[in-house]
Amino acid sequence: MGRWWDLHKTYGPAYELSVPFFRLVVINHPKYMEYIQKTNFNNFIKGYEAKRNFHQLQRDGIFTSDGQAWYTQRKAATKAFTKKNFENHITTVLHRHLETLLKLLKRLADERMAFDFQDVMSRLLVCSTIQILFHVSTGMDNIFTSEPSCLHEICEFTEAFDKAQYLFDERRRNSLWPWTERLSGKDKLTSRAVDLIYGYMNEIIERRLQQKSSEDKQDQEEKGQVDLLDLFMQSTRDKDDLAGMCVNFLLAGRDTTAYSIAWFLLEILRPENARYTLVQRARDDIQTTGVNEYLGYGESAKLKFLNAIWNEVLRLDPVAPAGQLEVAADDVLPAVPEMDIPARPVRKGDCVVWHNYVLSRMPELWGPDAEDFKPDRWFSEDGQLQQPSPFTFHSWNAGPRTCLGKGFATHEAISVFAAVLPSFDFELVEPNKIYEGSSGMNMGVQDGLWVRVKERKDL
Repeated sequence: MGRWWDLHKTYGPAYELSVPFFRLVVINHPKYMEYIQKTNFNNFIKGYEAKRNFHQLQRDGIFTSDGQAWYTQRKAATKAFTKKNFENHITTVLHRHLETLLKLLKRLADERMAFDFQDVMSRLLVCSTIQILFHVSTGMDNIFTSEPSCLHEICEFTEAFDKAQYLFDERRRNSLWPWTERLSGKDKLTSRAVDLIYGYMNEIIERRLQQKSSEDKQDQEEKGQVDLLDLFMQSTRDKDDLAGMCVNFLLAGRDTTAYSIAWFLLEILRPENARYTLVQRARDDIQTTGVNEYLGYGESAKLKFLNAIWNEVLRLDPVAPAGQLEVAADDVLPAVPEMDIPARPVRKGDCVVWHNYVLSRMPELWGPDAEDFKPDRWFSEDGQLQQPSPFTFHSWNAGPRTCLGKGFATHEAISVFAAVLPSFDFELVEPNKIYEGSSGMNMGVQDGLWVRVKERKDL
């Protein structure tokens, strides 16, 4: 990530890179983002490279598809985040796992045991996301429990899931991967990981398809027991399509949120951020707002300071630090006169690339303190939370491809800290370490976030 920032400081927000088979056009400015993701949205597509690199894992999922296929899946996924679904199934699952988290933290505190907080969040999120998808977490019951010993447990599915994400991210950075994977033998590792992932998904989906009937669906809806697979099945009954939709939802729902929650804790614990008294201000926010230990639907928005920290984390530590789209037909990107950048022609087949890591550090967009972690920048003069243009604060993407799970992920993160901060103190095992982002499909804390926790018994 630092390399992108160095390139920006050398070449500015717009430059070109040549790689085998195509040209990369770097476009780190909100005017470019608005043009490709809104003004001329249909001319900038996921395209050939996305499908070539990720189809084996994501199939024709929402992250690799275009046109009608993309629209159909987005419409189906939108049903996952309705108010009714939040108030029933999603909230119930989240509260159950938060209860387990609090019990686990108490036992870790009793033992004064160092642990990887990022790993704990990944375990919580994979179990809760699978239950939101299917109502069950078959084969995962032992990887997230109230006992510290669960942190040594390994699930074959999650191990394959982690391995697949690492292997497929390597493809994104190596346009010669079809040949290098065969030469190194990684193609066999990749295929095995994908087979394990879809074997798990297919078993659950096949069972559901066999038992499904219109009467079952009606009974479940009346009881508020509809899960996401039920909703996806309203748009298709094709087993392969359903499995692809579920894998894509899990890809979006686990690491992105787990890693962002880890960055959140790291930022409020960093010694260099101590002057902002972030932990105490967050606790004051929770106490004065008077919310419950387990937040209900809509309550997370009341915690303004926690939301400000969350936004600042997503700005400076974006788990999706970069993105790209393919040019479908010759086009001209707009000029950026305030930075003396003329209009830029792009050709069919070019890839336009942006770096959220760079956009979030540009003083032209965020002021001279752009590289500082300052949650207060998110408040207006009258104390209200403010939101800049999504083409400037681009961590959630923008335009028609804006992240559908924005509200869901925010609610999960704020719920975690509303539950744990009043009852526990955290300390970094290595407070003076220089923490860096990991390489992969999503940017987590490199080597994990190792902490100790202490119960606040004086309350």
